Amino acid sequence: MPIISTLAHRKAYKRQWEMAIIIDTLRPMLPRVDRPLRILEFGCGAGYQTSQLQSLGNVIASDVYTHPAVRSAKGSPFVQCSIDRTPFPTGFFDMIFSNHVIEHLPNLADAFSEMRRISAPHCHLVFAVPTATWMVLSIPSTYARKLASILRRVIAPFRKTEARTAGARPGNTPRAITDRPSPWLAKVLPSGHGEYPRFLQAFLHFRVAQWKRTFEAHGLRIRSATPLLSYSSSYLPIVPPNRMLARAGLASSMLFVLAWPDLS
Repeated sequence: MPIISTLAHRKAYKRQWEMAIIIDTLRPMLPRVDRPLRILEFGCGAGYQTSQLQSLGNVIASDVYTHPAVRSAKGSPFVQCSIDRTPFPTGFFDMIFSNHVIEHLPNLADAFSEMRRISAPHCHLVFAVPTATWMVLSIPSTYARKLASILRRVIAPFRKTEARTAGARPGNTPRAITDRPSPWLAKVLPSGHGEYPRFLQAFLHFRVAQWKRTFEAHGLRIRSATPLLSYSSSYLPIVPPNRMLARAGLASSMLFVLAWPDLS
């Protein structure tokens, strides 16, 4: 693995490798139609994955906000909307995709109901999700962030004093910390993720068996569950992205390919 120094580059490297595995996994599984596949990517963010998805068909990217980068993206239209309320026709998409987004949805029932409405016959729902392994491997990063936050709070008054002494303009003065302190347990325990703010809550929900139960509870049939990569947080990459540990049962991310039984 190459040495990657910056946080942004580490995230991009991991994302691109993960997407390459996803594309290779999906190619032989996608439905055969006499036109380019219609693909919806929801939660696209800056559109980093959209260009890779374009190798599988015509992609419409969407998110609840418009990232500046998607305005200049080529080849795929962008629609600002929530996945639980979309403007798309009924039965339109051959594939619905998201990468580490499902765990951030506040209302899964509404989201899956809308996805079912816009799914064409034989539509594949493809979700990459985090695992309990990732939660454990990210614990050191959680404490590194907490320590960095404490250090910023400690040195912030000194920086303000220096800025005033130097006659700095107000716009250059470090932002005052106005957040109310969290309960002491939140400062001691590792954090959760997405809609699961407590670590144990996220850990239990992100187990592969629990993901399967969640999807099946919303009426989906699991076509495949594929381990992608093993890695810790990009903030403190004590475990760099690799496939060896993922294949050994310690995957940080899993790829689920799902279908609606009554539509497939």
